[in-house]
Amino acid sequence: MNGVEALRFAFNDANQILEGVMNDVTQEMADFIPLNLANPIGYTYFHLASGNDWTLNKIFKQQPTIWEASGWSERLNIEMPEGQEPPREWIESVKVPLDLACEYSAAVNAAVNAYLDTLTDADLDRAAPDTGTSYDTIGKLFAVFITWHVITHTGEIAALKGIQNKIGYGF
Repeated sequence: MNGVEALRFAFNDANQILEGVMNDVTQEMADFIPLNLANPIGYTYFHLASGNDWTLNKIFKQQPTIWEASGWSERLNIEMPEGQEPPREWIESVKVPLDLACEYSAAVNAAVNAYLDTLTDADLDRAAPDTGTSYDTIGKLFAVFITWHVITHTGEIAALKGIQNKIGYGF
């Protein structure tokens, strides 16, 4: 297994676990606002897809995001606030329709896999665009900004299911 294959395996496996965790999430569960500033499941799932869309398209490919290019704002009826971190009031007020969020996530994941199709192991060692972090190569940036992003938010969603008396991980 080469480096690109390892990144693809980790990314797709992380997403398979995420989809297993999301499998029984209802719209009511997705909209539930937890105490102590934790984010709702619906927002967290949306943030995960939109963050990976942004990383893939703005950082790696330097082009418009799938969100921008394919009219997802209108489809999901979500107007993104300016800035990288949305205000708490917006996070608590936004209602993310899960069926459409799943479609958006699938589109982003397909684009990520298509991007991986274009990479070689040598590409993974290329300098990454400056993100103000220590992740200085394409491989490191992909591993953390995309795959790690899926893994951490999957755990967060599982915990948010737990505080709603549901099983977080179904395995």
